[in-house]
Amino acid sequence: MLRPNVMNRAFAECATTLEELRRDPAAVLATAGDEALASLDQDRPAAYLISADAFERLLERLDDAELTEVVQQRQPDLDQAVDVTLDGL
Repeated sequence: MLRPNVMNRAFAECATTLEELRRDPAAVLATAGDEALASLDQDRPAAYLISADAFERLLERLDDAELTEVVQQRQPDLDQAVDVTLDGL
């Protein structure tokens, strides 16, 4: 069913055809497990599928990257920071 990706450049270790995916999506996704899966149409990636857990991890990483950018942008203003305590809030 799944085969190593040897077609055009795809950003996944596993690949399947759209036909295989239509025929038995649960089995294809179960076989891929937590790995990204490239769905091929005429030997070209048409879509990428990831598990719900992998998607949640991806969102966490994106959120962390955005927060890191905010911290880096605010770093020059650190000398203007005001000390507070939880009791003072």
